[in-house]
Amino acid sequence: MAQEPNQNSTFDEIDKLLADPEFCQALQAWQDNT
Repeated sequence: MAQEPNQNSTFDEIDKLLADPEFCQALQAWQDNT
């Protein structure tokens, strides 16, 4: 099962963001505002 390189890198970027505490805090604050 081969994945497209750009799709794979996109998932890697998302993983990096989700592992970033600052991003998680920003996401939490955004969810609280909606």
